Amino acid sequence: MRKLKLLFLLSAFITAAQTAAAQSQRPIVSGINTSPSAKKIIVSWHLPKKTEDSHITALLIYRNNRPFSSAEDLKNMKPVAKLSSESETYADTPEDYSEYFYTVISVTKEGSWTGSELYYDEELDAKQDESGGTPFYIILPGVNSTSEGTKLKRYSKKEAKPSVQESKKKKEYDNGQLRDQPLPYIDVLNNQGERKSSISEESENAALSLLGKNTSPAKKALEMYIFEDDLISPSGGDDYLLFEVLRKSFIKEDFNLAASELKKFLAQNRSENTASRASFYLGESYYYMGRYSSALSCFLSVEEKYPALAHKWIESTLNLFNTEGQ
Repeated sequence: MRKLKLLFLLSAFITAAQTAAAQSQRPIVSGINTSPSAKKIIVSWHLPKKTEDSHITALLIYRNNRPFSSAEDLKNMKPVAKLSSESETYADTPEDYSEYFYTVISVTKEGSWTGSELYYDEELDAKQDESGGTPFYIILPGVNSTSEGTKLKRYSKKEAKPSVQESKKKKEYDNGQLRDQPLPYIDVLNNQGERKSSISEESENAALSLLGKNTSPAKKALEMYIFEDDLISPSGGDDYLLFEVLRKSFIKEDFNLAASELKKFLAQNRSENTASRASFYLGESYYYMGRYSSALSCFLSVEEKYPALAHKWIESTLNLFNTEGQ
């Protein structure tokens, strides 16, 4: 009787282990978590363990005002973002202080998913598109969807909102450690190099028309401009990826590399604010490379977002072209 009991327990243990192993092979993220601030909600998760049968090509982020309980909740909903398959964080920027719930859905290569395996025959099936795939609409509360709502933080009347200077001096990790990676100030006035690019007459006339005024030649280039949001390393998401591009190339005045990395960064779906800043930095990179036509296009693309700042750089771009063209 005791042997039978032991055999039964052993069988149950093996079955549970097999079930857990099969579950872990499914293309489902886990450990979803949210961290709110005054401006953003950082959503993070853990990717499933990579195996030879890994088929995730992208991740879809969904946001709702009530908890996600099943795939039916995603009907007629559009994801707020589509990220690469390697992403583990997303910085959401809601426009209000409502309570929000999130879920992260994996996109898998074309094929049919049955149980815990994705069946695909390279000889019989069509070639798979790495950039495409089918969303794996399985929602597990507390695993790949949040069980509790999150909202942006408000400053109470008793709690004074930190000043801009204080914000620059002190930003913290989630575990309380101070971040100590501010982007250093760099003087870019004395190392511009030769500028051989030219701007077409049509582009110059269009820019002058947008400016609504004549410009006068400038003797010096503008100093490098870095947005306040990018002075301190963020905790994650698009802002962190942009910070890394700036740290590794832009502030080192490697503008060729910066332009290349910023174009790759902008090729992905990014939040509006982060994409606008990246476009401006791309314009600055072209500006310091002497590629004024390309710089002008970048500055014009963010003129509505940063009217005064963009106007200043558009005018300087045209001034430098006019100065060197004389």
